Amino acid sequence: MAKKAVSRNQARKTQSPPEPARDLGGLSPRQRAFLQAYEQCPSVAEAARQAKIHRSTHYQWLKDEAYRRHFQEIQATLGDVLLDEAVTRALAGSDQLLQFLLRGLKPEIFNRQQVEVLPASGFVGMAVWQLSDEQLEEEIQRCRRALEP
Repeated sequence: MAKKAVSRNQARKTQSPPEPARDLGGLSPRQRAFLQAYEQCPSVAEAARQAKIHRSTHYQWLKDEAYRRHFQEIQATLGDVLLDEAVTRALAGSDQLLQFLLRGLKPEIFNRQQVEVLPASGFVGMAVWQLSDEQLEEEIQRCRRALEP
């Protein structure tokens, strides 16, 4: 277990921080300050504190197309960094994280919505965890009718 913690810490040290925004032209100095802080710490509350603005100001700024575009670009970059870290941790031994990533990255294999099962009796059933209450009730009634003599 300690070996995994060491490799995770080493991975964090070798991981480069997200690239700074390339061009924040057209934005106010306060908007640039917030976005630069957000790049370093992807928390709206913390970035707002560092930029000395109220966090609701950021949400108001999102109405501006240029600001929103820059913010979304930063979020996409941060998302890639976090995905890389998640993959590193999953490969280092987190089975639960590995399953989660596989469901998202390979849904056709690991996140099937419906599974057909053929029991020994020959009756075909299916997994119904994705059905609404009404659909589930209809499926139960269908199964009951099929089992009646």
